[in-house]
Amino acid sequence: MMRNAAFWCGSVRIVHGKKPGYSLLCAKATDELSNGQRLRVMRLRAGLTIREAANMVGICRHTLMNYESERTKVKTVVANNLENIYSKIIQQNTP
Repeated sequence: MMRNAAFWCGSVRIVHGKKPGYSLLCAKATDELSNGQRLRVMRLRAGLTIREAANMVGICRHTLMNYESERTKVKTVVANNLENIYSKIIQQNTP
């Protein structure tokens, strides 16, 4: 692995982040993360931008940014929809 190939995005360590398909995300156990942190980790693992993820569930990208940064409490329905979408994408990308 190249030196300086890792960087931090909030509480998430991204290794080789310049190539999303090859990114390795390291975070605490998912049950120890807050709702916003968990949504961010799952979105990054799915390789989606905030705009792409927000469009998939029909919300504004600023709303999703507020959910991930925990400025706004995420609605249960939206969180469930996002987690389902992220899980499907992650499963499709897993060999």
